[in-house]
Amino acid sequence: LLVIIVVVAAWSVSRLMPVPKAERDALALMQQPTHFVGRNAFEALWLLDFDDVPMAERPGLIEEDRQRLAALAKQPLTDDHVQPMTLRAAQERYVSAPPLQPACRWTSDDCVAKLRADPASAEAALVGQQALLTRIAALSAYDHYQNPFTPDARAPMPNWALLQRSLTAHALAHVQGRSADALAGLCNDTRTAKMLMTHGDGLMPAVLGA
Repeated sequence: LLVIIVVVAAWSVSRLMPVPKAERDALALMQQPTHFVGRNAFEALWLLDFDDVPMAERPGLIEEDRQRLAALAKQPLTDDHVQPMTLRAAQERYVSAPPLQPACRWTSDDCVAKLRADPASAEAALVGQQALLTRIAALSAYDHYQNPFTPDARAPMPNWALLQRSLTAHALAHVQGRSADALAGLCNDTRTAKMLMTHGDGLMPAVLGA
């Protein structure tokens, strides 16, 4: 009984104590909705997989997926009959970029050595990736990443792994003697990474940017 009284008394006193202004300001800052200025990269990243999607069609595809996710969010997470959303509107109408086992990944340290040993194979593998590589390069022109969809654990994410494919192209350019192009490509990707890391509205884009 004494322990309960002490706990209740401590809790009551702590509730009555004034919160320092610095803490109030910090809490108010964290409670503010995220607001970015400029071009949002979400649409480009959400549709990064798909070749030949006309610019005019993109907002409609995003809106279809937004409505699907909004309907999904109304169903309880505990319902065993509710399946995650695995199919996006663009998958029903457009062809995905060809698969690729990239010779270079963000965590690998033998990228250049692999390409020097067999540059022809890497060059042949990248032939079907040119449209995707163009879309990846274009991401550096965006200002921020903000997801407009209803938050839901069953919602898919952009195919972040695709962003690694440009690294193989840059390394191959260096191996083939086009080091200036390789460096320009790496700097371009770094601008995209900085945007995701510092002007994104979630943990995933920040981690990927880093």
